Amino acid sequence: MRFEANQFLSRVSATEGCLSPELFRTQQSYGEHRSELLEVVGRWKSERRVAVGSAFTLLFENRFTVWLQIQEELHMGGTFQAVELERLLTQYNPLIPEPGELRASLFLDCPDKEKMLRYLSDYSLSRLGLELTIGGGVLSAEPLFEAEEYLDAVTFIRFRPTKGVAFAPSAQLRWGGACGSCIELGSQTERSLLVDLQTERVSKLNEHAKRGFGPVHAARSSHAG
Repeated sequence: MRFEANQFLSRVSATEGCLSPELFRTQQSYGEHRSELLEVVGRWKSERRVAVGSAFTLLFENRFTVWLQIQEELHMGGTFQAVELERLLTQYNPLIPEPGELRASLFLDCPDKEKMLRYLSDYSLSRLGLELTIGGGVLSAEPLFEAEEYLDAVTFIRFRPTKGVAFAPSAQLRWGGACGSCIELGSQTERSLLVDLQTERVSKLNEHAKRGFGPVHAARSSHAG
């Protein structure tokens, strides 16, 4: 029987909350269908990647991106061990967003080595000042884990709603405060994030199929950007 990536991935979206071990394929099975799964999820992933100036890349996470990251790390490790799978689930499941908020991986992609070292030494997420305007509201970035105040090569973050009201006609990402920079998100990126922000769970495959485009990436700490 022919393998259908979308049909298989619909299992990933069929449940809520944390990913569970039974959603992952064996080394042999994943290896046989890896290229097709990477192609499909890669298209979705591209909708969720946003450049933050020349030094950072922001990747908005969801169930598919987290699933692929874990599956890829298992594949690269060469074995499918229950202990390793549990470790990866513990590490990456927190990146799955809860209703009403967004979660993301912020990658430090700075080509300037001196500047990169400065970012890694004492630059905080609050100083970067990431703010997302979408769906008439404003969401502010904060560390996913309270202890992680300063930026790392990969920083896990969450966007939580503020009391601000947005009048922008389209979704925008700002950083650097009032005198900083701003970019407008693409329409597909905006739609994908609005699906994540809905308070009632929506099957992302069905939602995107209705609009004629797919859901959406992968993570890392070794996390692939």
